[in-house]
Amino acid sequence: MMEFTVLIEKSDNGYAAYLPDLPGCVAAGDTIDETRDLIAEAVASHLEIMAEYGDPIPEPNSLARTLAVYPIGSTYHTRFLTEVPQPRFLSEDEWQQKMEREAQENFGMSVAEFFEAWKAGEFEGKPEIQDDVINLAMQVPEYWKL
Repeated sequence: MMEFTVLIEKSDNGYAAYLPDLPGCVAAGDTIDETRDLIAEAVASHLEIMAEYGDPIPEPNSLARTLAVYPIGSTYHTRFLTEVPQPRFLSEDEWQQKMEREAQENFGMSVAEFFEAWKAGEFEGKPEIQDDVINLAMQVPEYWKL
């Protein structure tokens, strides 16, 4: 899994989004939610095209911070509002253990059992579980090709 920083900015016509670590990948929409959805689709397509052409996928390196600026008289003082910890990337084993733990806590079954139940149609008519299947599948590499 990779975690890219996405920046969304107000524009004259709505909002625009881009990723500092993925040059050329941009999206624009009328609302923040629409722009967020569009940039997510754009990133997936962008990475698929890069892979198709054999281009190297860049490692995410950017972090975002919020800086408060306080005008006091004719000077400006600054302070970071939130400190976001440096991400710690999990090893493949740590990630698999995390997914297994979450599957057990959320669904009472292992990841493999969860996907077998989904493939057997046990979640038909339960859109909230269908969304969980998609979200979990996106995080567990061996299920990306379902």
